[in-house]
Amino acid sequence: MKKLYLLLCICSLNSLGYAQLPSEVKRALYARHNMGCTLPGSIVFSTCEHLDTCILRVTYDVYFINDTLQKDKPLNDIQVLEIGKHVSHCFSYLLYKNDSLLTALDKKGVTELPSLCKYVIPEEIFIFEDKKQTQVLNRTPWLFPCYWYTENSPVFEWKLLDGRKEVLGYNCQKATCRFRGREYMAWYAADIPLRYGPYKFGGLPGLILEMSDTQNDYTWKCIAIKKGNNKWYVNRNKSSKRKNIEMTRERTRKMVARYHQDPAGAQLLTGRIKGYVGSDNIYHTFVSGDFPPEPYNPIEKE
Repeated sequence: MKKLYLLLCICSLNSLGYAQLPSEVKRALYARHNMGCTLPGSIVFSTCEHLDTCILRVTYDVYFINDTLQKDKPLNDIQVLEIGKHVSHCFSYLLYKNDSLLTALDKKGVTELPSLCKYVIPEEIFIFEDKKQTQVLNRTPWLFPCYWYTENSPVFEWKLLDGRKEVLGYNCQKATCRFRGREYMAWYAADIPLRYGPYKFGGLPGLILEMSDTQNDYTWKCIAIKKGNNKWYVNRNKSSKRKNIEMTRERTRKMVARYHQDPAGAQLLTGRIKGYVGSDNIYHTFVSGDFPPEPYNPIEKE
């Protein structure tokens, strides 16, 4: 799959002729169902902004369903929640590791940088408690700029229930809520009186250690908690080699949905890929619909 996708990303304006994508190539692409066009792209760090001192670092094992037609094949990610006095940051640790690798290789002058080649949760979440604002950076595929938006931090209408459960040695209590199209059940530790959780979740009288939606499309389970020190920070890394474009939440959702529904059409809008040179030495141009739709099952359905 990776080799085929890389082949389709070859562009040459010096080829001998022009034609649309051959029908047999298009049939082969659609037979694959999922080409991996929407894998979150890594970045090369250029600057690091210290937003806050990290007082607690929470690690979650995450299982999620990217393709609702294959619910028996959940994907896995590791997410880290960094909690500061005023700012929190939740992100994919697997994506961060690949970012760090790319940054190190780039400093050594390596030009062919490896991609993650794995689906992870693409949103980075920054919550600014004093301002009651949430900033979301969507880590789009490598051909696209990253999109980010700011919104008022969601207010969760939790129902506190009588259930009890032990998670990572902590006695947890049960709570439920509805958030943007999904019903959730959470387990929070009142012994850790921090009103945070994975992704955008929070507002309970204790740290959320485990939660899932009722369809089991998304499940977070805490696997480690470490107290911070004066050398740990809540950071925001930026790249000078990839643009960040600010948009509204609704505009971001539409753009992300579009490149899942029509990867070829969305890539054409970037202007970076227009076709490929085939074995016939002819430059085949892409048109909307040439690539099959990619699975799309976002956390926020509304």
